[in-house]
Amino acid sequence: MHFRTAAVVFAASFVTAQDISQLPDCSRACFVDNFPVSGCASQTDFACLCASSAYNTAVTSCILASGCSTEDVPASLNWATATCESVGVPIEVGA
Repeated sequence: MHFRTAAVVFAASFVTAQDISQLPDCSRACFVDNFPVSGCASQTDFACLCASSAYNTAVTSCILASGCSTEDVPASLNWATATCESVGVPIEVGA
């Protein structure tokens, strides 16, 4: 599957907005560890995280390189998409 870099945006805002324990283990650190590149003042500023292309690119690249299974990659990206939508910042994840 090929995912657009825009998909990454989703990831940032949901880290705290939704229960991070719902993320597959293989991708959890990607959302947390890449916070510094977001440019956001807080890890709970989900609208900012979702809107940050730098954060989204970093998270997406991390997920794709993390060794996540073919089931866990889309599960991680879908979680991010839902989280960003919940804060009013829709993002696109797709082939």
